[in-house]
Amino acid sequence: MRKRLPEIQEKIKTAVLTFLNRGDNSSVMPGEADYKTVSGQQKQKRIISDHMKNLFPKFRSENSTIKLSYSRFCKYRPTNFSLVSYATRNTCLCIKHQNMALKLRCLHKIGIINCDSTDAFVKDVTDHYDVDSLFPADSGPFQYDERSRVNTDAGQRMNIVSKSSDRASFINLFKPQLFEF
Repeated sequence: MRKRLPEIQEKIKTAVLTFLNRGDNSSVMPGEADYKTVSGQQKQKRIISDHMKNLFPKFRSENSTIKLSYSRFCKYRPTNFSLVSYATRNTCLCIKHQNMALKLRCLHKIGIINCDSTDAFVKDVTDHYDVDSLFPADSGPFQYDERSRVNTDAGQRMNIVSKSSDRASFINLFKPQLFEF
């Protein structure tokens, strides 16, 4: 006997919600004011740790029996879950991960690597990986963004700053961050 469509959809929606609620896929915003009213209930805001396009294959691999399109997966994301944004994340270890992601974005833009996701890049990199060979010898100056402290009239604050460096300097910055990451 076939199950009714609403029952199946509810099970799929519950599976997506359970997946997104996991600690490796989202994190709870720490502030008291970080809540959103959903259907008359106050729910704590959560930040999704990666882009939905990257989470969808992960969901599909963990739930291979569930047939679900990417658009439906995105539609099932609850409203108290905010999408990841490299500029506005307010989570622990943000600076280290964000700076690495911003450098990878630079490398992706100029065509040195194929992915701008830190997770995908780390999967490709092994312990014996030669970082120097990643960068062509004729590479020009690297334009990249970095999150750092900036002096303002009100004091110091964290801001994203555009920087430029030559190949050797960029490699010297990138290597320690990669192995720390």
